[in-house]
Amino acid sequence: MNERPEPTSEECSLEQRISVALNDENASSAAWTKLIDEVEAAAAAADATATNLRSESLDLVSMPDIGDVHHRIVNAEMTRDRLSNIMPKLRDKLSAALYAERCERWYADCECVQARLDEAMSMFRGYPDHAQAIADTFALAAQVDTEVDRINASAPDGVHTRLKPVELQARGLDRFDRNHPSLAATVELGCWDDSSRKLWPLRHSNSLAVAVAASMIVPYHPGGSWADPDVQALRRAEIEKQQGEIAAYHERAASDQEERLNREERERFVGRAGADKASMPALKRTV
Repeated sequence: MNERPEPTSEECSLEQRISVALNDENASSAAWTKLIDEVEAAAAAADATATNLRSESLDLVSMPDIGDVHHRIVNAEMTRDRLSNIMPKLRDKLSAALYAERCERWYADCECVQARLDEAMSMFRGYPDHAQAIADTFALAAQVDTEVDRINASAPDGVHTRLKPVELQARGLDRFDRNHPSLAATVELGCWDDSSRKLWPLRHSNSLAVAVAASMIVPYHPGGSWADPDVQALRRAEIEKQQGEIAAYHERAASDQEERLNREERERFVGRAGADKASMPALKRTV
């Protein structure tokens, strides 16, 4: 005996397909939307059929014998009511499918962002080494700049060679201005474990950057007596002295820069005034 094959979705009635869909936990929102559209259309068609049959059955001329019209009306109304009654469940299924799909998209997006977060976090954890290296670079530049100042100030008469400060030389600048301020004078680097403390600018005598700068000018090593209180006190004094010299250098550089900008502005003003004055006799002769 040949068994009848399973009916396809096209051969199944709408109510059968609704029953199958309600038991499918993996149905997509697109499938639910399509099914809901079909159910709404079928319910509207059944309601229109019941209304038309009822209207026609009341006309004795056009329908002298109602026959099974009453049965057909009841069937149409029953179909309409059954389909309308199932709509809330179908809409709930659609909402659940939309939510599940939204969560799936969100988790996929979250995994991508998490990967970028891990990469950025790994780079950020390198801050202590990078910040310390920059602070040490600034401290070394400040130390060398004090020597540059000394050399420039002690040049013999007739010797016009002058050395640029480290940062100007490194950045290929002639001077600092509003568009090119000094990095060493404006950058602040906080400590990793206590960001209220600064690696740079040099504000604390126990800063490692200060210690590095100070170590460059210490002419001797205390050897095994490095922990001696007098040696430690001397080293702290040397570090504080170096810190003061560096701070004074930056203050002097800022003052020199401001004075230079003011002088250039005065020169431009005087130049414009002279040009205006030179043009006045010509205007008088014209008049």
